[in-house]
Amino acid sequence: MKKILLVEDDEKITKAMRYVLEEEGYEVLSAGDGESGLEQARSALPDLILLDIMLPGMDGIEVCRSLKSAPLYKSIPIIMMTGLADTEDTVKGLSAGANDYVTKPFQIPELLARVKSHLTMKELYDTVKQEEEEKSALLNVSQSLASTMDPHDTLYTIVLKIAEVIEVKRCSIIYVDPLNKTGVVMASHDSKKIKQLEINLDKYPEIQEIMETGTPVIINDVYTDPILSNVRDVLNLIDIKSIMAFPVSFKDTLIGTLVLRTSRKEEQFNEREIRFCEVISNLAGAPLKNAYLFEVLHMEKEEEREKRFVAEKESVESAKLLEVIYKIQSGFILEANPRHSFDALLNNLLSLTNSEYGFIGEILYEPDGNPYLKTQTLTNISWSEETNIFFKEGSPHGMEFKNLKTLFGAVITTGKPVISNDPSNDPRRGGLPEGHPHLNAFLGLPFSRDKKMLGMVGIANRPGGYDEKIVDYLKPFLVTCANIIESYRNEERRKEIEEQLRKLSQAVKQSPSVVVITDTQGKIEYVNPKFTEITGYTFEEAIGENPSILKSGETPPEEYKRLWQTITSSQEWRGTLCNKKKNGELYWESSSISSIKNKYGEITHFIAVKEDVTELKEAHSKLKETFITLKDKSGRLEKFHKLTIGRELEMVKLKEEVNALLERSGQPEKY
Repeated sequence: MKKILLVEDDEKITKAMRYVLEEEGYEVLSAGDGESGLEQARSALPDLILLDIMLPGMDGIEVCRSLKSAPLYKSIPIIMMTGLADTEDTVKGLSAGANDYVTKPFQIPELLARVKSHLTMKELYDTVKQEEEEKSALLNVSQSLASTMDPHDTLYTIVLKIAEVIEVKRCSIIYVDPLNKTGVVMASHDSKKIKQLEINLDKYPEIQEIMETGTPVIINDVYTDPILSNVRDVLNLIDIKSIMAFPVSFKDTLIGTLVLRTSRKEEQFNEREIRFCEVISNLAGAPLKNAYLFEVLHMEKEEEREKRFVAEKESVESAKLLEVIYKIQSGFILEANPRHSFDALLNNLLSLTNSEYGFIGEILYEPDGNPYLKTQTLTNISWSEETNIFFKEGSPHGMEFKNLKTLFGAVITTGKPVISNDPSNDPRRGGLPEGHPHLNAFLGLPFSRDKKMLGMVGIANRPGGYDEKIVDYLKPFLVTCANIIESYRNEERRKEIEEQLRKLSQAVKQSPSVVVITDTQGKIEYVNPKFTEITGYTFEEAIGENPSILKSGETPPEEYKRLWQTITSSQEWRGTLCNKKKNGELYWESSSISSIKNKYGEITHFIAVKEDVTELKEAHSKLKETFITLKDKSGRLEKFHKLTIGRELEMVKLKEEVNALLERSGQPEKY
């Protein structure tokens, strides 16, 4: 199905033209402006473009000029669409490289005729061009066979020329060992470096089919062909839609295959392409056999030499690295200053890896949980007076970097090494300030302990870049960094705990309350000075004794039993006890007694916090006695008050009766 790109900003025209073209059996893509039309043309590679001149943003003439200036798109026919009065624009469009034009409103038969004509010419052009490419490819292969002594160069020329003629995802020549049933890629068009690459034939059923039948395998649709049922999902992931494979023989013996994998599905392989590949595969037998034998012999010698060289080199490098690590660790143990240790580590790291600059940093976390980097050491790469001042002020205390949309940020967010040998084009990059030294290669390595990232190392600009081998080489170095950070943090925590304990100890010593700590058997392990002040027992006299030395005999045994049951069941006991001082004097204590547990929830000690409430108790007793006295006097006063009131009421009543008698006898009231 031919593919037509329609670039038109009028939706009604687009809809009408889409309908007409699809009715004729064309696949129609559309774009509403110049920029998106140009982008679709580059990505979809249509067979023809219908391009309006008047477009928003980039106009059609500019789109046409841009496409025609690129060799890849130059052969795509472009029909400009213009109004009746747009003669000047029409001329500009044709000058920009357009193949034809039509005027609005369209005459549908004329439009379809022009489209069909240009598609036919395009098809003829492509056919002629492909035939020329095939002839050129065959000529180049023949010349390579005759002129080169390196069979690998010949094989690479073969796959490269095939890829120039036929659009493929990968074209490879593979040697197959029938005894071991293994395959070896001897050449692949996408990289000249690929050779002697072993593959698992179970993942290539088309090669197995050829080795069994000795005939070509043509698969136009990987989704329907039964021999690919076990690998269909994998092929889908790598966008393989069709496959051709041809046998390669040497002296009537099948020794390998020529394999083409493509992403095209709609367009099937034609007879000319199949015939071309068969001719090439027949020419590949001798160079494939020679290349395999040559590589086997060469690799055996190289492998032996390389093993010896690598072993010696790794031994020397490992010895240097271990010597550096030993010196740094010894220095840290003696000095316990991580910055000095990391300064020395970084300097040696740059020397061992031949890197230009770098840093070693600690991973810390903000209150919201977001990580950030704080440097322990950093190469001075200041490029101005201002940045030099910034470095000198910030470096001694550590510089903080919280923007993680960078290469080193990728290390922190993923917890994995980052190797970037092309930082300027790496999508993880964050950009560099103006004036910053060039960053040509970057290696970022995290170091952790118990699956928790403690920090990272970053180095830059090693000639030739970085690889996994350097990552493995530096693993002991990263362990050392983790050890120093962890030791430093443990030391800081120890100091913090000591300071907390010191404060707690001072608080307990200076507390106005009595503090007593016993073991689980009740033996006293600690008393504060207030204990001695209240009880008269010194610290030395109390240690190892039981708090029962303070018993006065005034408290019932049942109360002590309830106390012990409460605290041994992890509950708090509160109460007041009458105790006896060393001099025999009785006093009252208000106590709170509870258990102390370890991290496993087990009771290890008991702690009692007490206050002398003797004066309060005495004041309460006096207050109680006063209350009883007042209550008694109040009762007596109330009785007296009731008696007095009663008599007054009787007198009032008597006077009222006398006045009533006087009134009845005609005499005046007396009261």
